[in-house]
Amino acid sequence: MRRHASWLCGVSVLLALIWTAPAHATELIDFGTGLAGAGGHITYNGSGGSLTGSGILIGVMTAAGTPSNDGIQFATGGTPCAFPGLCAELDFTTGTLDSYQNGVYAFKPGGSFVITGGIPGAGISNQTLMSGTFTSDSVLDGGLVKFNAAGSDSINPILMSYLGIGSGTTFQFVGSVIAANLWNLGAYNGGAFDVTALSTDFASLGTSAPTPTPEPMSLALMAMGGAAAFGARKTQRRRSGDSTPAV
Repeated sequence: MRRHASWLCGVSVLLALIWTAPAHATELIDFGTGLAGAGGHITYNGSGGSLTGSGILIGVMTAAGTPSNDGIQFATGGTPCAFPGLCAELDFTTGTLDSYQNGVYAFKPGGSFVITGGIPGAGISNQTLMSGTFTSDSVLDGGLVKFNAAGSDSINPILMSYLGIGSGTTFQFVGSVIAANLWNLGAYNGGAFDVTALSTDFASLGTSAPTPTPEPMSLALMAMGGAAAFGARKTQRRRSGDSTPAV
């Protein structure tokens, strides 16, 4: 019986280890307009090419859920803006035009983006802060004058260290730019356009390496093993007591 209890206890522990679910920590790094204001352009040449964004202003970085230095921080850079020296820059190029319908332009996956500037608190100046690729269609809605994109990205390693994020962390982003058509009003007929960026938000969500954490099922299996072992010992003691000769 003792052998059976030990075996059951061992199996329970092994199953608990096998069924342990990885717990992922998530960190959010968000680059936005802040006080930088309007600036930069989104353009399309009208001939089936790519959508491009250039000189789009970034004024702040917000970190949430990071092990250290979370909160709002100024982004800096040499891009001309209302606050000289306090504006980083977003530039991007999408894939070529995939479709156009009723004022909505869809661009094929591919292309890339980069945010360049500095984060004074991290000791970073004029470097790539965030960069990535578009892994699905990027869309510009002519009615809302809004650009939406998503994909995978990477974060400056110095910035990751400053925020306490592990080097093995992977990132996915969702980005949007709201613009205003100040140059060619009513041009959303599938042709060319040039719009001014008003508000930008590129949010990167990081998933760090998993940390083993027991699930309820695992804990239950461990408890069953412990209970079996306890029961076996109690039974063994009773049998030992019953076999003791009377005096």
